[in-house]
Amino acid sequence: MSTITIEVSDDLRAAAGEDRATFKRRAREAIVLDLVRRRQISMGRGARELGIDRLAFMRLAGANGVPVFDLTEDEWEAEVRRINGR
Repeated sequence: MSTITIEVSDDLRAAAGEDRATFKRRAREAIVLDLVRRRQISMGRGARELGIDRLAFMRLAGANGVPVFDLTEDEWEAEVRRINGR
């Protein structure tokens, strides 16, 4: 595991209305969610990185505007065929 130090002003943290621990956790969530949004990691990996189960991660993603189901049209059609047994 790597440690990365990011400097932010106390004013920025105060503007978020969060204590240091909450601000740090939300910054980590933001990084992981961005990687999922850009399809650089999977939702499963995102959940593992944050130490939460997949359902909790899906809720977090949805609450932050990250699509939970982000399929192309072809992928969607293949999934429908699979469900319908074709």
